[in-house]
Amino acid sequence: MIKRWFPPLRAESDKLRNLDLLRFIAAYGVVLYHFRVYAPDLHISVHASWDFLPLFVDLFFAISGFVISFVYFDRMSTWSEFGAFMKRRAARLVPLHWLTLFAFAAIGLSIYLGVQVKEPDRYDWQCFLPNLFLIHSLSVCDRLTFNYPSWSISVEILLYCLFPVFCAVARRSPWLLIAAALTIIAWLAGTEFRPANAELYWIDYTYAGGFARGVPSFLIGICLFLWRFKLAWLPKPELAMYVALVVFLALGLAGATPFYLLPLVYIIVAVAISADVQGKISALPARVSVIGQLTYSIYMLHPLAATILLTFVGGRLLHLGPVAMSIWCVVVAALLTVLAYFSFAWFETPMRRWISSFKLRAGERTPAPEQRTSGVERQY
Repeated sequence: MIKRWFPPLRAESDKLRNLDLLRFIAAYGVVLYHFRVYAPDLHISVHASWDFLPLFVDLFFAISGFVISFVYFDRMSTWSEFGAFMKRRAARLVPLHWLTLFAFAAIGLSIYLGVQVKEPDRYDWQCFLPNLFLIHSLSVCDRLTFNYPSWSISVEILLYCLFPVFCAVARRSPWLLIAAALTIIAWLAGTEFRPANAELYWIDYTYAGGFARGVPSFLIGICLFLWRFKLAWLPKPELAMYVALVVFLALGLAGATPFYLLPLVYIIVAVAISADVQGKISALPARVSVIGQLTYSIYMLHPLAATILLTFVGGRLLHLGPVAMSIWCVVVAALLTVLAYFSFAWFETPMRRWISSFKLRAGERTPAPEQRTSGVERQY
């Protein structure tokens, strides 16, 4: 009975454990970036820059390109396979996106009842439908709205729509994808999306320029999949992953321009892939990596937790002082993993199974996963 209501987290596959660990670290990097604005200034003489933390979203895009290719690259030759692929991806991403969107919509409606909310401009009803249909990374809104990190989920869905095209190009030459990625990066530097503050170039591409920002990292992820066996020669890849991650964090905290750290993001992903291909992962990280299944839940739920638990509970109900609010931010961040577990076990997984059970047409059969992707498909 206990396992029925509280199913233990188990890795469906041990093939991509380092990438799972990176996803979990990246999720909390994004949480830290957003939660820091709720913690008051304690006048501590430590001057660190947090502007680089949104680059963890680019790490997500690169990992996504690799993982989606790992599972589906050889199963994208017919419209039926593409339809099954899109159904599975929608079943994974859309239910929680819609749940959090409607939760924020309810908060937005409370404004009409006289409730004061932080950043009321976030609840822009003209952007509700673009959010609902996941096109709000295409410059159709003039700000981040409702569940603001979901712009990257919009990017993901749009990238999935183009995945068969990417596969076709990659089969001719992965270098064509690299050339396309570099071209897009250069193009973004000269578009109207370019932020006024040059230091924030790249990380400010969200509701405007967000889709274009996601494409290069996703394409590089596809290339890393195609080159995964060439990466297997790297010595001590697990150690290299941690060293690259520490260097990334150190340079970022020291105030390095975020865009210049983007190549380091790709290096981190590449050495993690090398470690996974070689089957190199230590015991403790292997256990922690299981929580990587909660990455999407943590990512999507943390703005709601911040709005309810930090703004309303901590700020307005408890009137927490500077030190207490800082401690409360840490507590809420820790509670996120628990909330994410319940979301994953009680909502996302049942919804995913229910949606996946629908047949797009009579006689549809789900292609059997290859040995390479066994377990990975169920986990992602």
